[in-house]
Amino acid sequence: MRPTSEPRIGFVASAGDGDALPAMTRALAPPATRGRGPEVEIVAMDRADAGAVAAFLEAHPTVHFRDWEAPLVADAVTRPPAACFIARRTDGRIGGAVIAGSFGVRGTISHIAVAEDLRRRGIATALARHALDALRRNGILRVFLFTLDESPEARVFWRSLGFHPTEGETTLEADL
Repeated sequence: MRPTSEPRIGFVASAGDGDALPAMTRALAPPATRGRGPEVEIVAMDRADAGAVAAFLEAHPTVHFRDWEAPLVADAVTRPPAACFIARRTDGRIGGAVIAGSFGVRGTISHIAVAEDLRRRGIATALARHALDALRRNGILRVFLFTLDESPEARVFWRSLGFHPTEGETTLEADL
């Protein structure tokens, strides 16, 4: 488990911000493979995938995954509007995952990760697109997420999808 005091930066995108969210969900469709044949298929996560997805996220070096989150992954799949997807490799293993859902009237992306050997192939963008599409279909018009301060590449990625840093608010959290 990583310490709880790691600084984070909040990002948000909404339909009211220059129609960013609908534009993101329409425009994000890069191929998940670049001329090498299908290495992964983006599919909706189900409860049976929860253990493998939790293990994948927990082991991923860039994901801030806490031990108390593992049992909650299966619940995220069934809690509307579920927007959890995996990039399933042709051999059945998890190659990437996104955990997203509703937080009141806003959507949230809790985690997104792609295996190191599959990075830079549009898979994270495809996962984000699927999650954002699912949230939008369920009436969610504002989505937020957090990135760690020491992850500038995450901020570049999310900004490329229309997210922008929040201003005028501070995120507070407490582990219960």
